[in-house]
Amino acid sequence: MARPQYSNAERKLLIELARMNGMSDAQIFRRAITGVLGADKRKRIIIEWGELMGLQASEALRIAQQGGLILTRRLPKGEESVR
Repeated sequence: MARPQYSNAERKLLIELARMNGMSDAQIFRRAITGVLGADKRKRIIIEWGELMGLQASEALRIAQQGGLILTRRLPKGEESVR
């Protein structure tokens, strides 16, 4: 089944409605990337939706990473690598 395609106006409306219903930015991102395979595609979608939310790309990716939606190659702060 193909993913629905939304215009930017429709995305902004969906974001506004989601926020009115108490969804966090991470929850909105989770719904936007549900069923999307591939880290690059997920990141691109998060950046697109983040821009519509008024977020910089780095901020949108940080929120998504903290929400467990995308992975990072960096170790969490305070942990050292084990060899």
